[in-house]
Amino acid sequence: MTENEKYLSPYDTGKRCEARLWGTPHDSASMAELPQIERDMIEARMGKVDFDDENGDSLFTVWVERNEQGARVVHIQQLGPTPVAIRIHGEDERG
Repeated sequence: MTENEKYLSPYDTGKRCEARLWGTPHDSASMAELPQIERDMIEARMGKVDFDDENGDSLFTVWVERNEQGARVVHIQQLGPTPVAIRIHGEDERG
C-alpha cells in the first residue's frame, strides 16, 4: 500500500455491515423514576443493533430475547429490500 492509498476496512468496502447499538440509558436509578410508559419504550430499544451498509444505510435490526418457554430467540427485522441469508455457526466455528 502506498502512502497515498487509503486503507478500506470491510465496512468501507461493503464486505461486512457495521453494527450500531441503539442508544439507551443504563442507569437503574434514573429508569426507576420514569413513568411506566417511558420505561416500556426504553426497554423495547435495549439490546437492539442496526447493521449499516457501506453507505451508512441501516439494512437490518437484530436483537435477542427469551420467549415464554425460556429459549433465546434471535430477531432480525429487515429494513429494506436487501436479500438475507441466515447461517448459524456452532460453538467451534467462532469467527
